[in-house]
Amino acid sequence: MILLYVLILYVIYRKIKKKNDREKTIHDSILAGGKVPTWLLTGSIFSGWLWVTSIIGSAEACLIYGISGAIGYAVGASISFLIMIPVILSVQKHIGKGSVIRFMELRYHKNLRNFYYTFALLVAAYVMIEQAAGIGFVFNGIFGVSYKKVSFMVVALTVVFVLLAGMKGTLYNDFISGLIILITFAMIMGIIWHQVGIHTILEGIQEAKEEADYVYHEPAVLHVASAIGIRYFIVSIIIALGQILFDSGYYLKSAIAKDEKVMKRAFLLGGIAIWCPVCFISAITLAFSCVALKIDLSGSQNMNMDLATDLIEKILGSPAAIIFALLILCAGITTIAHYLVGLRWIFTVDFYTQKLKPEAIEKEKIQFGNIIVILIGVFCGLIAISLEDVSLLTIDMFSGVFFAAPCGALLIGLVSKKAFGRLGQVSILLGLFFGFATWFYTRTEYNQEAWILGTMASFAIPFIFLIMAGFFIRKNSALME
Repeated sequence: MILLYVLILYVIYRKIKKKNDREKTIHDSILAGGKVPTWLLTGSIFSGWLWVTSIIGSAEACLIYGISGAIGYAVGASISFLIMIPVILSVQKHIGKGSVIRFMELRYHKNLRNFYYTFALLVAAYVMIEQAAGIGFVFNGIFGVSYKKVSFMVVALTVVFVLLAGMKGTLYNDFISGLIILITFAMIMGIIWHQVGIHTILEGIQEAKEEADYVYHEPAVLHVASAIGIRYFIVSIIIALGQILFDSGYYLKSAIAKDEKVMKRAFLLGGIAIWCPVCFISAITLAFSCVALKIDLSGSQNMNMDLATDLIEKILGSPAAIIFALLILCAGITTIAHYLVGLRWIFTVDFYTQKLKPEAIEKEKIQFGNIIVILIGVFCGLIAISLEDVSLLTIDMFSGVFFAAPCGALLIGLVSKKAFGRLGQVSILLGLFFGFATWFYTRTEYNQEAWILGTMASFAIPFIFLIMAGFFIRKNSALME
């Protein structure tokens, strides 16, 4: 399976190399020439945004919260993606086609740049590690192969491809992989609905709703707006915002679009119109099939991973398992590549000249960016192989609270003209403190509630603090005038 994907990557690399010989400039190797058309950018946006957890994590949400969980995951994240588009355009309006890191430095204070470098690095590392771990869990669960070897190999393979093929190769791979994802996804969903049967699924849902001793008893399983479902919907928006607003990959892909219309069209199509239905269909199909077949995951350490592998082992068989593994592999590798090219961009065009060597030539910048990609890849691969016996749910909860905190400074900084200065840093620290304090001190046996409250606190406190501070600040920011 992995060898087949390696062959696809090799063919793309040879085509790119033959066409461009050896890309030596930032304009070509990092920015792909700067005039990417809608069809190619749409495929890249979709593939980079569709994580392994988009397919199986959405199913876990549906299993826990019912259909409102599926709606919360898919629609909530789509709303966040929609919010991100004007945010990127507004950032570009003020600083040109640069990263959010540069904007935050100019908007607040130079020291805030280091905060946002940290958030950009950590959000990329978190997502890449989760993709590698997800692929490792799926391949181990279906084929019995070594989790550690698969997890590390996936990251290493993606690093090598990104460095050899550059941004152009990554874009073409995203487009081809996106087509493979859609085809294999349609096949898997069709097989599941055929094998399990619509009648069986509907009966299982009805039993879960009515029978108190049913393994997945939930009276609100079909309520599209249950109380816990609404809270999850809100927190899904917050979590997704924290994950994508500081994702340098989207700022890069916006910068290389042929024009603003192409950017808007590609982001709306790939990030919402195609992505949202895939997540929702995956959620209800995998979760409700699990409910109907009474697959008990109550003792599972990583429910979303076990949900998919147990379901496939129980009803699909080897051919379908291979198709599903290819789907997960494509989703994981394209997401890892998305974050690697984003980090390569900011460390090549921003960090090296701003922090280390302002007079550096392009060759030195590219070499530095490549070294950073290799180091980050090795780090993520090593962390991923250490997570074999660790619950990803706790990591997800921590990241939700952590990445919510810096959202307020960015969004307030875009809509307000006040010169907040160092208060941007203070708002983030307050958000982190109150977010984690809320999470830890409200925890009960039902940890989901505490996590939701902690994430909301981490997101809301910086907003409240900066809005209140704005009443006492008379001076406006020069950048916003």
